[in-house]
Amino acid sequence: MPSEPGQLPPVNPKEVEWLLREKYHGEQTPEFFADVERLKQAEPVAYLIGWVDFLGCKIDVTLHPMIPRPETEYWLEGAIKTIKEKYGDRPIAMLDVYSGSGCIGVAAAKHLQNATIDFSEYDPKLAEEIALNVRQNGIEAQCGEIMSGDSFEKITKRYDVIFAHPPYISPKGKDEMDWSVIGYEPHLAFFSEEEGLKHAHEIIDTGDRYLNPGGMYYIEHDAHQLPDLERLLAASPIRWDYEILKDQYDQIRFLVLRLPTQSHNA
Repeated sequence: MPSEPGQLPPVNPKEVEWLLREKYHGEQTPEFFADVERLKQAEPVAYLIGWVDFLGCKIDVTLHPMIPRPETEYWLEGAIKTIKEKYGDRPIAMLDVYSGSGCIGVAAAKHLQNATIDFSEYDPKLAEEIALNVRQNGIEAQCGEIMSGDSFEKITKRYDVIFAHPPYISPKGKDEMDWSVIGYEPHLAFFSEEEGLKHAHEIIDTGDRYLNPGGMYYIEHDAHQLPDLERLLAASPIRWDYEILKDQYDQIRFLVLRLPTQSHNA
């Protein structure tokens, strides 16, 4: 159950240290103590500081997108290695869908100099956030379009690699989440229909229309969704090659869908 006001968890001393070091450069000013009070109300320290490190990229979060998680950073690092091995120095067309802050696409482009990246995000205000993160991480030359739309609504091209971090938590799971998430982070980034499987279902059934032959998806999901994902894959009209892989905590975390080289539906 998320903590209610008056039952908030104690402040993490490491977060206080991070806040003091990164935002106040070690000076315990009145503003610092005011921010500590905000930490006591479970406001995320990343929002107070305004940015997070994500695979060596400085990701701005001042417009309050979903805060990038270590689990996402972990699987993306592995994905980048696989993509380098697969494509070498060849050009790579990539899409970051359900982008939020744009952290996935920004970091992927930063580490794959031969890639171009488009972004698609439902919340139109976050286009500004994504553009800022593109600029401050020096990938302007690699960035194509930053689109505001629902899922694949604005997508008219095909890609070699698509990164998808959709909302994947059932609304029924809201009572189990931390107060810092429920109270401060955007609910649209976490919760979706079909027990959290709406967007994964859409990709599994129709996602080939956005991929080049031999292309692949990286889709983040929750561990308990594995049986349902396998059921959806078995029923899909697309014959995907797929892997389901674990995160650094040994939890099933993401699905890799590969489109066979000969598959290319209209």
